[in-house]
Formats: sequence, structure tokens, C-alpha cells
Amino acid sequence: MTEELRHESYALVQFVRCSGNPKLYGSALDYHNDYIKLAIKRSVWRRSDTGDRFDGPTDGDLIEVGMSMSQYAELLTSNNIGLGVPCTIQRLNRKGVEPPPSDIPSEGDNIKAEFKERIKGMADSLVKKQKAFAEIMAKKNLTKADREAAAKTLDQAVQELTSNAPFFLEMFQEATEKVVHTAKAEVAAFMAVASQDRGVALPSGGGAPQLPLGATE
Repeated sequence: MTEELRHESYALVQFVRCSGNPKLYGSALDYHNDYIKLAIKRSVWRRSDTGDRFDGPTDGDLIEVGMSMSQYAELLTSNNIGLGVPCTIQRLNRKGVEPPPSDIPSEGDNIKAEFKERIKGMADSLVKKQKAFAEIMAKKNLTKADREAAAKTLDQAVQELTSNAPFFLEMFQEATEKVVHTAKAEVAAFMAVASQDRGVALPSGGGAPQLPLGATE
């Protein structure tokens, strides 16, 4: 004889490795051939003389959230750190949720666009200073004020090249390194999950951490 026990607090939770390329909130990358889904669904507790079994409904999950491989790895390894890891709600109360906007540029594209805009601004500033300097030097008789203005213009141009340009480049390098690091983390996490799925241990001292995972789809 089987007894069914139901309660609003009973639920099942599952990590699933999925294939596809969804838009994922908070990811620095545009493409995710594989990603992780966390699913939580209602559960029924079935008791019988052969043991307990925990079943779930077939009408969908209470909530499904998608995470990139690196977001999943960060979630498992950053307990009690910060406010949490970004994830993407895909289903809520058994209903699909609209994916994140696709017209918002990725972090990498945003970094490149911002760097390009900064360099353009610096170039425009240098062109104006060059024009101002040429106008001063075109005068037949240079006054003391003209010489001071010319020297100031040159000083500002030198500052643009020696201070602002390296600063812009440093900011760009730091931002792009973050994107590269995220991409490497994605590959490492994927290798860890794939190797565990196949029961293959990664070489000691290298690769990504072993990540627990449930079913795959």
C-alpha cells in the first residue's frame, strides 16, 4: 500500500546541464553553447512498504533559472560572499519568462565602444589644440601672452599623450582581461562538468574544480 503525503513546503531541486545559446543576464559573453539550469518543483512524498519515493509533477517547475558555466562555478564556490551570483529566470510559477533584452550590448562590446569613444575624444582634443597652436604661431608678432598660450597648448597636448592615453589603455586592458578570464572560466567549468558526466577525472593540479551536477538534457 502506498501513502501520498503532500505539503506546500515539499519540493525537489535539480541542476541540469542544457545545450543551447540563451541570453544570460550578468554574463560577459555573448555565446553559451552549454549552460546550467536550476529547477525547483513541487513534490509528492510517497511512502510504501518498499521504501520512500519523492515524485514531482509533470506540469512544469515552480522556477527555472539559467546560469553560465562560470556563474554556476562561482555560485558553488562563493558561499557567504557578496549579494549573490547573477542568474536568468526562465520560468516562474510554471510559466515562461521573457528572455533578457538582446539589444543591450555585451560587456565586451560595451568596453570596446567606450574605449573607441574615449580615444576619439582624445584625438578630437589634440586636433583642436593643434589648430590653436597653428593660429598662434601664424601671427607675425608674438606677444608674451601668445607665447604663454602656445606653451600651455603644447603642455595640454603632451598631457593627453603621456597621461590620458596610457590611462585609457590601462582601463581597456583591465576590462578585456575580465572578459578573457570569464571565457577561460566558462571553458574550465564546462570541462569539469563534462568530465564528471563521463566519469573521467581531470589531471591533478590542473583544470577546473569538480562540480556536482544532476541530470543532463
